[in-house]
Amino acid sequence: MYTAALLRAIEVPGIRIEDVFKRVRKAVSEQTSGEQVPWEASSLIGDFTFALPVASTSPAAARPSAAVAGAIDEMVVVPAGEFWMGSKVEEVSRLKEECRALGETAARCKDWYEREVPRHRVMLDTFYIDRYEVANVLFERFVNARAHITTAEREGSGWSYVPRDDRWQWLTIPGASWRTPNGPGSEALAHHPVVQVSWRDAEAYCKWIGRRLPTEAEWEKAARGSDERRYPWGDTWSYALGETDWKSTTEIGRAPDSVSPYGAHDMARNVWEWVSDWFDSTYYQRSTERNPVGPATGERKVMRGGSWARLAINSRTAFRNSGPPDARYNNVGFRCAKDATR
Repeated sequence: MYTAALLRAIEVPGIRIEDVFKRVRKAVSEQTSGEQVPWEASSLIGDFTFALPVASTSPAAARPSAAVAGAIDEMVVVPAGEFWMGSKVEEVSRLKEECRALGETAARCKDWYEREVPRHRVMLDTFYIDRYEVANVLFERFVNARAHITTAEREGSGWSYVPRDDRWQWLTIPGASWRTPNGPGSEALAHHPVVQVSWRDAEAYCKWIGRRLPTEAEWEKAARGSDERRYPWGDTWSYALGETDWKSTTEIGRAPDSVSPYGAHDMARNVWEWVSDWFDSTYYQRSTERNPVGPATGERKVMRGGSWARLAINSRTAFRNSGPPDARYNNVGFRCAKDATR
């Protein structure tokens, strides 16, 4: 348990060693309900980090080293096996109550959470999934190599959640695209997840790199493991992710508390992630048990993981969101997957 927490913490770019040990102590203490509290002694007099900080620059100016490029493009393996997908009826009842307590309408709460039932057993073959969400620096390589024009660029706008008139609002922003997520004057930071990309843009990128979008079932298993955890890190929301502080995306891998059981980062809270499946709120009632791929047709594609612009309750590993395949938002990105080599 200690080693797992340590390995997660030392991967964070720019984190000082004393903060590494603080994170490890917090993680182990929480996982053991206070029965194990690590400690350390040190005679260091200078700053030390295991991983150098990642500069926040625009993708056009960013030219990362081969080591950095390899790290942000690596994958983790999710072994074959069964897991429970979706939520129990009694859990959905609690979620609807919690949702209404947050000020949402009963109709919206019903629509949001009843799509998670029934809880059902799913068997998946071994697959790989990106350790990190696809970053702007990687997406730029695709655009340059393929002369790809994204949906937002072709149609001249994107949806952005931005502060206007003393409150946050969803607005159609002319000129918003992956390069300028909130319109002209904004910029896409190199090591932040790419946003303002449609499902079609995401699919094109994954095909170009020799991968594919994960299925909804693959995404959920990669995020929650086989123990039905509520969030990728466990059953309790972690305020280390900055629930009340985030006003936009953050650098990939900068929230080590969000690492999933298989080592995938940011599967909650940074950006929603497109997956391959068409969305159907009743699909779980007829889903196949082995390697389900979703409905054959539809009007909306599934998104998973929550985002910086949404409630913690909707960042759970079982929550299902959706959007039209041509939609693009400043809080939606993606990661890729691929079949394991036999």
